[in-house]
Amino acid sequence: MDATSGREPAPTPNSQGSIDFSIDDLLKKVEEFQRRQQLETLERITTENSWLEFHIARHRQDSTRTMNLLQEVYNAVILMQEALEKCRLEEMKANQAWLAFWGICEHPNTNPGARPAGWI
Repeated sequence: MDATSGREPAPTPNSQGSIDFSIDDLLKKVEEFQRRQQLETLERITTENSWLEFHIARHRQDSTRTMNLLQEVYNAVILMQEALEKCRLEEMKANQAWLAFWGICEHPNTNPGARPAGWI
């Protein structure tokens, strides 16, 4: 192995001008190539995994925020329903007080949409 480049030296031509390749050199090069491919694949998978973990965490945060917003909306709807019911009851009491002030009695079996008898 060449100390300066970290690679195997190139094969040298023999006395007949052809290059000598040994089976050991060929096996080493195949192993090195396979190792390099495995390292590249591992690096690519690690990068993809980090990207996926980031996006999963972001989606979890978004989901949590959405659920919190949904809970706030639900609580607001409950408060509005309670306020509307209270308003309806207060209106009924005010109408009864108004009618009582004028001496008009409303009977429980009267139609709520119809005017009570005696009312002009």
